[in-house]
Parts: sequence; structure tokens; C-alpha cells
Amino acid sequence: MTRLDLEGRAGLAVRDHKDAGGIRCQRLALTTIDALQGGVYGIGWFGSAYLAGALSFSNHWFTANRSALGDALTDRDLRQSVRKASGA
Repeated sequence: MTRLDLEGRAGLAVRDHKDAGGIRCQRLALTTIDALQGGVYGIGWFGSAYLAGALSFSNHWFTANRSALGDALTDRDLRQSVRKASGA
């Protein structure tokens, strides 16, 4: 009977971002962007064979304030994405 030894590595990454800027040079809009990103990854070896995988998630909140013909306009948007990858 052959015994398979598993070696591996795993990791976690998290990042947040906040930006209050906009298209000020053209005086069209004032925007606020908040983002959160995270991911996990791992790899395992079974002798000379390996299995690897990764999963990431991101959330982006976007707000834009504009003024058009004297009216104040506000736009809010939420974008999400999930990505996965694997290899052998």
C-alpha cells in the first residue's frame, strides 16, 4: 500500500479602498468610490502532482452627485464580482 503525503500552502488577502474625487476639472460631478476586495488561494502537492485554486470577491460602492439645470441629481450603484480559478 502506498501512502500519499500532502504538502500545501494557503493564503488570505483583504483590501479596502476609499476615494472621494470626481471630475472636478470639468465641474461635472463629485464622486465617492468605496471598494472592498478579498481572496483566498491554496495549493497542494501529492508527490509530483499538484492541485491549486483561488477565489476572489469584490464589492464596489459608487456615488455621484451632479447638478443639471438647477436640479441636484444623485446616482448610487453597487457592483459585485466573484471569480474562481483552479488548475492541476
